[in-house]
Amino acid sequence: MTVVEVFRTDVCKPAQARRLVFALTAIFPTAGITFDLEDCDRILRIESADVNPDEVISFMEAQGFSCGILS
Repeated sequence: MTVVEVFRTDVCKPAQARRLVFALTAIFPTAGITFDLEDCDRILRIESADVNPDEVISFMEAQGFSCGILS
């Protein structure tokens, strides 16, 4: 079953988003990963059967960005 996890971030530059999508794809190779930087919450959306939200948040924070599950 595919799950969509949506996160609020502080990523603001397209180049940052591209770099992060590339790195997250290495962690979650079967996931569909996109950013919506036009949204006020600068959305990170991950569509996968095996995404771990805590792992995503930890990764993003280790890269210097804030990240939290959007409720």
